[in-house]
Parts: sequence; structure tokens; C-alpha cells
Amino acid sequence: MEVSVGPPTVTIHFDDEVDVCEPSAEMSSTKEQGYFASDTRLISGYQLKLCAKQPVLCNSAAVRHHSARFEFTNPALIGADGEPLEEHVLHLRLDRTIGHGVHEDYDLTSFSRRPVVVELEVSIELDFVDLFDVKSHRRIHRGWLSSTWDRQAGCSPGWKPGGSVRLQVGIARSDRPKSCAPTAPTSW
Repeated sequence: MEVSVGPPTVTIHFDDEVDVCEPSAEMSSTKEQGYFASDTRLISGYQLKLCAKQPVLCNSAAVRHHSARFEFTNPALIGADGEPLEEHVLHLRLDRTIGHGVHEDYDLTSFSRRPVVVELEVSIELDFVDLFDVKSHRRIHRGWLSSTWDRQAGCSPGWKPGGSVRLQVGIARSDRPKSCAPTAPTSW
């Protein structure tokens, strides 16, 4: 009897929503990964960087059927202030939860003996591709995407014309009130 094991992934689900990603939380549009809702891949690519470098994965796991946790540290890097930062002095925790959209919390802790300035970069790709096209590795775009960035509100409402999917990205510091609350059933 032959047992075949697929590539390592972290998979979480809630109702008709599924999130499939690498153990590093990354998603690639060339793989059968992404955030899916109602048989449509909404998010096709995802990547995190600290000061333009990929963080070092310590551990990751689905902690409940609808949530996952990813733990990272930093490689040696140059901080956003131009000062060198030795490896393993930062701890980055990413908690991802799905259910009526995707919610992520980022907790960044410094164990350096001095203040540090770092840039956290989150890259998200959208493609709105049908699940069957993803499984057959065909990217057939139906419609088009449009987005704007509202600097005052700190969010980017996006939409697929003619469809019922609405994407809204809200970014808020935990010590400030959220300025861009999701207004649609599906939000990132």
C-alpha cells in the first residue's frame, strides 16, 4: 500500500470559507492556496516582510478549525532608521481567523536593549478566480478589480463590478480606535 502525503500547509475553515497557506502564512497564486469563499478564491497571494526581509518562521499551526497562529523571529537586518539589528531580537506573532472574512492580529515584540524602528510589510494579491480554475491551474479573470486608498480612514475599499463581493482592508494600531470598520459580509 502506497501512502502519499501532500505539501505541508496550514488549512482553516468556517462554513463556506477556507484559507490554505504555507506554514509561513504565505500564499501563492501558482499553487492551490488562498482565501476562498463560496467557491471563489478572493486572496491569491500573501507575504510578510520585516525591513524588506522575510521573517524566520519558528512555528505555525491551526489552533482551532477557524484560526491559525504563526510565530516568527527576525533575521539580521537593517532597521528602518538605518541601524543594524541583530537576529532573533524581535518576535512577530500573526493570528489569523476566518469567519465572515479574514481577521489578522500582528503582535511585534522587541527584546533589544535599545529602541528599534522596523517596517512591517504585508503584501496581498487578489484574483477572484473560480475554485475549479484554481484546481486546474488556470487563471481566468472574469471582470476587473478597482481600488483606492483612503489615507484619512486608513482603509482601501475594493470591489468586483457586477459581483456581490466587496473587499475592505482596515489597518489600525491597537492603542487607537479602529478607523475603518468592515461594512460588508466579506472583508480582509
